[in-house]
Amino acid sequence: REAALIGDMRMLHVDSTTKTVRPRSNADYALRLCCWLNSQERELFSRPFEGKEEDESARKFEHFLPLMGDVLESGSSYPIAGAQYKRGMRELVKGEEERLVVMRDVKSLHRFQRTNVDSGEVEYDAEDAADNAGVDDMGYSAVEKWPDLGVVVVTAKHPPHYYALFSLAKGSDAVVTMYPGNRYEIEYRYTGTVDLQSRPTWPRLNLARLAKVLNARERPGESPPDVLIMPRGRRPSSAPPPPLQ
Repeated sequence: REAALIGDMRMLHVDSTTKTVRPRSNADYALRLCCWLNSQERELFSRPFEGKEEDESARKFEHFLPLMGDVLESGSSYPIAGAQYKRGMRELVKGEEERLVVMRDVKSLHRFQRTNVDSGEVEYDAEDAADNAGVDDMGYSAVEKWPDLGVVVVTAKHPPHYYALFSLAKGSDAVVTMYPGNRYEIEYRYTGTVDLQSRPTWPRLNLARLAKVLNARERPGESPPDVLIMPRGRRPSSAPPPPLQ
């Protein structure tokens, strides 16, 4: 379940106290599993949305299913040392490089996040960030939430790993990331294409018009804005869905 939340919904649980993924937690094991799957898909199969999906899916099942038991055993809370554990660990380490990148970016992104003692909401501590300006080599400088629109806005110097970036989007459906050089990314979570039962969600909007407007307003000599256009999901509406009863 935790791996599905990370892989599909981009819901990586970050501990609010340690500002990282707690070691040996369900989120830690799930992240290792997701990074292993990603590394093997990149190495052995075509990229997403390329090739014939039916054939690729069949090949993936044939490859991953025989390995899954060993991998799950090696990543469990109480692994049994033995051949199965060793086989699983040999597989899991293939995703370690990506996992370390995720952990690095989580630490940078969540560095100045604080929990509001009154509301319980995680908020960006601008004063703390200002006091420590220049300390963070990754350069993540601001996180702003627009709950009425289901949007999180992140200002950063470098693109972080998407698992780390979307860990800031709890309760939101879209992430706007702003980089130096007039570069922007607008990314939707999968929450906008499924019937999520835990909270109301915004549908995905077709961003082609937005890209056209940004390009039209581009000044000569400036770097063009990078707009990631995701496929349209549910029909857009002028207002957010009503709260669940």
